[in-house]
Amino acid sequence: MDDKAREDYFHFVCAQYYDDDRSIKVNGTTIDRYMFVITILLRQRELFAKQPRLQLSLGGMRGLFWSGAGRRKGGKELGTIPALPDEVFDPLMTEALRWLDVYSADIIELRKIEAEAAERCASWRSKNKTYYINRHLVGFQFSKNPLTNLPWRDELRMIEEVLDVDETGTLRQKLGPLGVLRRLISNLLAACSVVIQGFTGLRISELLGLRAEAYFRSDLFPSCISIRPSLDGLNQVFLLNGEIFKGAVSESSREGQWVVGIRPVDSDFVPEAVRALILVLEVVEGWRNLTQDTHVFIHPKAQGMPRSKDGVGAARSNLMRKLQQQFLVQWVELPVEFAGWHLSTHQFRKKFAQDIVRCDPGALPAVREHFKHMSMHILETGYIGSDAELLRLIDDFALRDAAAQIMSIIDGEPVAGKMSDEIRRATPRIRQAYDNSISEEDRRKKIEGLIDSEGIRAWPCDFGTCLFRAETAMCHFAGRGFYDPSALKPLASERCADRCSSCSNLVVSARNLQFWKDRYRHNERLRLAYKEEGNTSWALLASRRVQVAASMLQAHGISPKDLAHAA
Repeated sequence: MDDKAREDYFHFVCAQYYDDDRSIKVNGTTIDRYMFVITILLRQRELFAKQPRLQLSLGGMRGLFWSGAGRRKGGKELGTIPALPDEVFDPLMTEALRWLDVYSADIIELRKIEAEAAERCASWRSKNKTYYINRHLVGFQFSKNPLTNLPWRDELRMIEEVLDVDETGTLRQKLGPLGVLRRLISNLLAACSVVIQGFTGLRISELLGLRAEAYFRSDLFPSCISIRPSLDGLNQVFLLNGEIFKGAVSESSREGQWVVGIRPVDSDFVPEAVRALILVLEVVEGWRNLTQDTHVFIHPKAQGMPRSKDGVGAARSNLMRKLQQQFLVQWVELPVEFAGWHLSTHQFRKKFAQDIVRCDPGALPAVREHFKHMSMHILETGYIGSDAELLRLIDDFALRDAAAQIMSIIDGEPVAGKMSDEIRRATPRIRQAYDNSISEEDRRKKIEGLIDSEGIRAWPCDFGTCLFRAETAMCHFAGRGFYDPSALKPLASERCADRCSSCSNLVVSARNLQFWKDRYRHNERLRLAYKEEGNTSWALLASRRVQVAASMLQAHGISPKDLAHAA
């Protein structure tokens, strides 16, 4: 373990608790307590004198960890806080979407049964109301998990033992049906909040600041959602209207707007974040009827189910963080190395910005399609909402991703596309800009500085990444008849594999290989079919596409023999 490893561990700890753009919202000693592990290892250093490889090296980080300066540094260096890793995000979002799509119907049905029973006994002068309601909930049978074809939980019993697991340990308690229902509602609210934050990049303060008028018919959207046509009139853009908070109590909010989804004009598709909002309003409708509070996310103030306006109110940030963390621990199975992960709002924001830039083809289908459409919308309009900080975060990731692509080419990793050839030729000049002894992170920052002055950003799509330069952008030449020196990004309407594969801005990396494999197989089949039919012109077109796809794959070490077999 060297200085870099300790630095990485420090950033990891900060990422677990950093939850605001301005300060670390955590008790002052928490991070130091985690960093004290370094102190303990240093004290045991002499015990490993005969195994120096296992010794913790001496360095300048000790004062940082021991003095508590780590908290101050962690709050300032926002760039060091990583995005929520895929190993956590993917299973978390998969489970959250399953709650929206499958489990929510059972919870809403239970809410109706509970509400009807509560209404029937509301006028009783009896202490047995809770028992009466519980009797109506007992025996409820839950729908089947689509993965196992078995009920996703056991039917409700009069008493069941549950475990609460969090970072403080395990708490065993016994709950009746009403208590179980309360937990299920909290789980569902957490799942909805995860979906909304994951698909929008909202902070928790902005999520919990969302408001909607008294609930609506099921065929209408919440009042905080508006729809407008896209510039070309072919799509509808869903906008979420709320307030942007800076995190400081003394600062006032300002009106905010976020793009939360896009659909064709003739489609009835409802974006995941909008579905989550509708579901929240539906499941808490009874509670909203008790109070005049118009917040979307409301929650009981005490144990049990609220029966009066004093028993329910707007959910608070600490509560929602706790519910999200409990949902992760109780319902999501993580890889061993990520067990115990602590969720933080800023991780969701950085993950959102990263997905906008990368459009990872290996992501969950719903996530992949959402961010593919969002990226196209940004290219077409430059608009994603009025959250300026989020836009800067996206631009930072576009710059960072461009630098990472260039570093991979300099380091000799297999990369295809004309841009990669230019970078290889320029490698000696690029290497003159930094000392080979510096760390990989410092090297990336040096390259970022070089390309930032040139305005180069990474704009990915299924078939590759455009390291955009206006003077060589064939999409602008095809769409406008000239190279536009003022252009800052690709022209979305003209981007396609045929055109971009011959453009000097394209880089094809390993994450694009599946596209080119599929393109090779498809066009090879077409080439053979057209040739047999005697359709020479179409056979030639398919043949050219096969050749381009083959060259992209060959640059990654896939041989023509393998390609022929794959076809």
